[in-house]
Amino acid sequence: MELSNHRIYTLDALKFFAAIGIVFHHYQQVTGAIFPKFNFCGGRIYFGYLVELFFILSGFFMSAHKKNNNNQNFRQFLLTKIIRLYPMAMISVAVFCIAAWIFRLLSGYWWENNIIGIWKAFVSLLLIHSGGVVSNIGIAANNPTWYLCVLLICYILYWLMIWFAEKQKITPFYFFVLGMFIGIGIGSFGINLPFFNGSTARGYIGFFWGIILNYFLSSELSKSKIKALSFFVLSLCIAAWLIDADELYDNFSMILVYLIYPSIIIMMLTSKILNWLFNRKIFGILGRVSYEMYLWHSPIMAIFAVLIYLINYYPNYTYCSMILFTVLVFIVSVWMYYRIEIPITKWINKEVSR
Repeated sequence: MELSNHRIYTLDALKFFAAIGIVFHHYQQVTGAIFPKFNFCGGRIYFGYLVELFFILSGFFMSAHKKNNNNQNFRQFLLTKIIRLYPMAMISVAVFCIAAWIFRLLSGYWWENNIIGIWKAFVSLLLIHSGGVVSNIGIAANNPTWYLCVLLICYILYWLMIWFAEKQKITPFYFFVLGMFIGIGIGSFGINLPFFNGSTARGYIGFFWGIILNYFLSSELSKSKIKALSFFVLSLCIAAWLIDADELYDNFSMILVYLIYPSIIIMMLTSKILNWLFNRKIFGILGRVSYEMYLWHSPIMAIFAVLIYLINYYPNYTYCSMILFTVLVFIVSVWMYYRIEIPITKWINKEVSR
C-alpha cells in the first residue's frame, strides 16, 4: 500500500475527532457531570485512552517522514520538535498556572485540589514533569501535557535508534519492535523508574507500534485484503463490546492499541466512503487545530472556574453545555493557531536560521 509523505487528510480528521473526545472526557471528569445515556468519563468506554491513538499517529507520521528525519543531525531533529511543541505548550501551562493562582487567591483553596507550586510550574513549563527523572509532583499544571513530555522522549529514542542502526548498517525496524516490547514489559511488571514507568510505557507502546504499522502498510500488500481484514477485526471488537465488555475486553487499552485503532486507521486510509467524507483540505486545517484543542481545553476550564467563582453561579452541566464548551475551545484554538502559533513559529525559525 503506497502512503504519501504529505498530509493525510483522513488521519487529520481522525486526530480532530480524537481531540473532541478528549475534551468531552475531561469536561465530565472535571465537572463531575453524569449523563443519563452515554458518558465520556465513567462510562463503559474509557476515553482517556484516546491519548494512545495520538501516540500511534505520532509514530505513524514520524515513520512516514523518515527520509527527512534521517537527513537531520540530532540538533536539527530535536530543534524542529521543540519549535513545534514548546511555544504553545509553555503558553498554555503559563495561562493555567495564572488561572490556578488567581482561583487560590480568591477562594482560599486550590482548584481541583491541584496545588501549583513554583517547582511544579517550572517543570510543567519545561515539559519534563512526566516520564523522565522528575516525579512526585502530583497532577501537573495543564496535566494533559504529560503526553508531550513522553512524546519528546520517544522522539529522542527514535533518532538514537536510527543513528545507531546506520552506524551498524542494519535496519532500525528491530529496534522499534524492541521499544514497543519494552513498553509492554514496563506496564506488565509495573516498573516505576525514570524513563521506565507507566507514562513512558503508554508512549513506547503506542509510538513504536505506530512506526511499525507504517512499515507494515508501506509494504506490498493487497489493499482489498487488508481493508477486509480491518473491517472484520473492527466488527468483531464492536460485537464483543456489545455482548459482554467486562469479560471479553480483558485488557481494554491493548485491544484499542493493537486491534481497534489500527483497524480504524486502515479503514480511514482505504475506504472509499471514508475518503470521500474526510479526504478534504479542511480536515488538514482541523488536524493542525487539534493540537491547540488538546493544549487549551484544560486552561480554559481553569479560567471558567475563576469566572464561576467570581459571579457565584454554578451551572447545570448537560450535553448541551459540554458541546458549547467544546465549540468555545475550538474557536479559541483556531484563533491561537493563526494568531499566536504560526507567527511565533515563523519568528523562531527566522531567528534560528540566522
